Amino acid sequence: PKNGNLSNCDKWRGIMLLSIPSKVLTRVILDRMKDAIDQRLRDEQAGFRKDRSCNDQIATLRIIVEQTMEWQAPLYVCFVDFEKAFDSIDRKSMWGILRNYGVPEKTVDIIRQLYEGFACQVIHNVRGVPGQYWC
Repeated sequence: PKNGNLSNCDKWRGIMLLSIPSKVLTRVILDRMKDAIDQRLRDEQAGFRKDRSCNDQIATLRIIVEQTMEWQAPLYVCFVDFEKAFDSIDRKSMWGILRNYGVPEKTVDIIRQLYEGFACQVIHNVRGVPGQYWC
């Protein structure tokens, strides 16, 4: 975790351990998906996109605030941080969303197969006694 109580499991994030061939495969899939999805995203969407950064979003927000002040108009801004969003998404919904964004069915099937039968293992050490459990 970045900070806080190390014994609180909610502060930790999972990691995915993949074999080298799986890493190569997922990189190829990601590159192909980016091409399909990038064409369908709004210009305002900057997260996880090439040649876009937080600085662009900050500059845009600043322009909006300055323009709103000049017009003496009300402005409401909402920042949402979806905690562990990917971990909580319904996988069946994710397959449909990928299809809606133009990801080829064959690619969606490969991704779906990567997630089938997924298991997690928690390894811990309490008072010098190592332990583990599967979930």
